[in-house]
Amino acid sequence: MKYFLLIILFFFKTQAGQTQDSVETKKEWELNGYIKDLQSLSFDKNSDNLISGNLIHNRINLKWKPSTQYIAAVEIRNRLFWGDEVKLIPDFAKNLRNGNEWMNLSVVWLNKSGLILHSNIERLWMEVRETKWKVRAGRQRINWGVATIWNPNDIFNTYNFLDFDYEERPGSDAVKFQYMISDFSNIELAEASSVGDKKTIIAAKYATNQWGYDFQFTGGIYRSRFTLGT
Repeated sequence: MKYFLLIILFFFKTQAGQTQDSVETKKEWELNGYIKDLQSLSFDKNSDNLISGNLIHNRINLKWKPSTQYIAAVEIRNRLFWGDEVKLIPDFAKNLRNGNEWMNLSVVWLNKSGLILHSNIERLWMEVRETKWKVRAGRQRINWGVATIWNPNDIFNTYNFLDFDYEERPGSDAVKFQYMISDFSNIELAEASSVGDKKTIIAAKYATNQWGYDFQFTGGIYRSRFTLGT
């Protein structure tokens, strides 16, 4: 897994010099990302037992558009944690794994007392699209429903809404098919798997707009249980 990530990072480096020219001409390659620092301090009501936490968060996004019919994407999330939180929380590195993912595409580069460096391939998908339909396979985010905090229809890749540093939200290893009935109506079918027994999710969604309102109807099997939503 480490060698695979190194190959991906080397590919980013070799493509970085070509990206701007490609974007200016055919827009075939898109490369972007960011790096930011987050520091936290927690304490009790008497300001005793101060616990510090530090995080350097980096994301690298690469998208390939060879034509209007085909799109592929790779996105890597790198995080460097250090401080009291890492020392005091047992198995800190193990808790970084996304439970929605079936294949482990993450690497812990450093796991020392008070210092952890973790990388994960957050998106790895390819999409084929036509006028009325499109299919996407791989690690992706299946975004059903619209909400800023809690979304009960988000059954494929639920997330912790207290993690405000994670604006992209987690993805899942899945296959999704979408058919456009009209400009305002569509049907989606999706299947996703994660680690463990009975972790498969299969569901369908019908979305439409009537009287100026958006409506969604969902149904399927959520980890061996039937689910319905609207």
